[in-house]
Amino acid sequence: MELKSPKAKKKSSIAKLISWGRMFKTPLLILFLLGTTNCERESEVTELDSNFKMQSFDSGHLRHKHRNDTEKNKISEIKYLRRHLNRDIVNFVMTDVLVDGEVENRVHYNGVTAKETYVGADGVGLKLRQLTDGRHLVQVIYNQNGAIQDCEYVTQGKSARNFLKTLRKELKLALDEEIYRIVNNQPKNMENEKFFRHFGNVSFRILNNGERLPPDISSWLDYDNLKMECLKRHKELQFMMENKNKVGETSLARSKRDTMELLRVPGTKWCGKGFSATRYSQLGGHTRTDRCCRVHDLRCPFWIGGMEKKYGIFNWRVNTLMHCRCDERFRACLKLADTSVSNMVGKLFFNVVQTKCFILKPVKMCTQRSWWGKCLRRGYTKQAFLRDNLPY
Repeated sequence: MELKSPKAKKKSSIAKLISWGRMFKTPLLILFLLGTTNCERESEVTELDSNFKMQSFDSGHLRHKHRNDTEKNKISEIKYLRRHLNRDIVNFVMTDVLVDGEVENRVHYNGVTAKETYVGADGVGLKLRQLTDGRHLVQVIYNQNGAIQDCEYVTQGKSARNFLKTLRKELKLALDEEIYRIVNNQPKNMENEKFFRHFGNVSFRILNNGERLPPDISSWLDYDNLKMECLKRHKELQFMMENKNKVGETSLARSKRDTMELLRVPGTKWCGKGFSATRYSQLGGHTRTDRCCRVHDLRCPFWIGGMEKKYGIFNWRVNTLMHCRCDERFRACLKLADTSVSNMVGKLFFNVVQTKCFILKPVKMCTQRSWWGKCLRRGYTKQAFLRDNLPY
């Protein structure tokens, strides 16, 4: 008789649960404690992140709101100034920098409208100032030392009206470009700005309630004073021309040389009245501009000197009168150079100094007369006719 080993009693389901509970009691407690700690840390981190985001949102919202308010105020001022550019023009000061580096100041104050153009932010160099009271126009060119280099007092009302018309067009274009820049959130200095903008760094101020001009502008914005200085300059030049025979040749040559140096564009050898180059290949620092002036001075076959009669016309100007084709080539050369100095030379030459040129036409004239004044022989000769140069 075989003896069977007693079978182990099966544990009940309750006992199994109790044993499994004892096995996982410690790990579950550890996991529970770790989970509670992580949840607390996550809640703290989430709360800190939310607070930081709220603070950054508030500060960014304030900055954005302040920027929007500033831009809205500027746009409203631009629109106000643009509406008052015709008859009831308001007092204002506007400064802009062209893409080639020229600096322009436009001012209207108590009936006097003015424009100042110069090269370089430091203001050292040639300066052109144009002022009008609505009837007459004063144009003054200053050298790098601040002395009057050349001036013109135009009494024709048409010139003053054309100056005001051009100034209004430039103002409207500059203000429209500034509105476009603000609306599209474009920075002031962009690499491709010159391809779609003409004016840059536009800043302006409307002078309301009797506000005075800035000191750097009020020092020269005096229409009556500039007019008297220009007339005085013309009398001095007239006196020198009338008394040139009474002055010695040595002193006259020295005076003429000094005058030519003052009337020449700084950094050039050929641009201005006369030239200082000792040989044809010698050029100044602004090479491209100087090359244009050299070709214009030496390669033009038809010209009339100052105070000289030629081709049936008398040139009463101090400057040499050139053929219109030579001036057209000169303009194209300066445009291709496209620098601040070349553009300044173009504005001074075509808009102020040399607004006229001439063309030649064959005219039938009497070439031989008898003792009694009867024409014995007729022939064709070249006759000069004045034309207006296109503004630069």
